[in-house]
Amino acid sequence: MALTDHIRVCWQPPAQHNVLLCGYTIAWDQGVADIYSKIVDSKQHGYIIDKLEPNMEFVISLRAFNNVGDGQPVYQQVRTQPEEEKVVAPTLDPAVWVKAVVLTPFTVVLQWADTMLSQNQYNSCTTFSSSSSSRYVNATDVTCLIDSLKPSTVCEFAVKTIRVRPQCWKPSFFFQ
Repeated sequence: MALTDHIRVCWQPPAQHNVLLCGYTIAWDQGVADIYSKIVDSKQHGYIIDKLEPNMEFVISLRAFNNVGDGQPVYQQVRTQPEEEKVVAPTLDPAVWVKAVVLTPFTVVLQWADTMLSQNQYNSCTTFSSSSSSRYVNATDVTCLIDSLKPSTVCEFAVKTIRVRPQCWKPSFFFQ
């Protein structure tokens, strides 16, 4: 199993149980095996080759040995995984100067300023709620018309700047 900076080598002992093993030799390098090696005892059936470069091809050999000598090697080519690119998402600024303008007992216009407007990489999501229900409105402008409200009801409005997930909420305010 290969990861970005190490390879885990695992093996099964020989099928013939009457063979006396002293240990195993694991060898590896880029392009050819047998440049670097490690000897492990016969009870071990795995080894981690560490401090490797990401996204590189390695040849690994494994051979058992006993008092008579070395057995036939088994070769395997393995590529370490590439490094994950660290994507740094730009921060999103919250909406500022949020205000609600009551047009009728049933309609409110929510307005705000947005410093990210020129970057065109966001949506604003307006949420408003009263004691009985909540509604969400997506907007790509700095104004949002909210209608079908109940007269004489306290509502809470909030504007947040979002990309894929909500990033920040502007503090809410109440109006009546």
